[in-house]
Amino acid sequence: MIASKNLIFIKAAMQNKTVVSLVEKASAEIWYKLPDATSFEHTCYVSIGKEIVEKEIKSVAAIARYCINRAAARHLKRSKYEAPTSFRDLAISKGNDEESAEYEAEDVLANVENALVMKETQKETISLLAQGDRRRNLVLNAWANGFTDSREISSILADTLGGKSESHRKFITRFKTECRAVLTA
Repeated sequence: MIASKNLIFIKAAMQNKTVVSLVEKASAEIWYKLPDATSFEHTCYVSIGKEIVEKEIKSVAAIARYCINRAAARHLKRSKYEAPTSFRDLAISKGNDEESAEYEAEDVLANVENALVMKETQKETISLLAQGDRRRNLVLNAWANGFTDSREISSILADTLGGKSESHRKFITRFKTECRAVLTA
């Protein structure tokens, strides 16, 4: 329950937008270390409000920073919070009859390695299917990058290699069936 005299201090502190933004920023930085972040914010607003109401101050922002730092130090010192060091510490313990929740860490390095292996495999496949032909290589790289519209690819081939886009489109259609046959074999 908030004491009525503290409401005056809280009101005085919260009328200043700088104070509110500083308290919110500090609370956002340490919320995970506190059992109750609202208690920290309450302490900040009351102490800043007392300074504003009872004393003549030159800089509201400076006194706000001072009070916030002091309140943060006090709340963090009194807090019994210990950060979990492993996923096992995060397991939610339930009753004896129910199981606890287990967390499986994602191996990010393995995913990167798999992506590199896939990229290398893709490059090898492209070079085998292209057989040294520049036009085939361009078509395969376009497909690998997600461009599947034969008309767009054929117009790019016409601009890059010359010739008519219609003949390139027919080539792409024939090459697509040829690639499917090779890859399924």
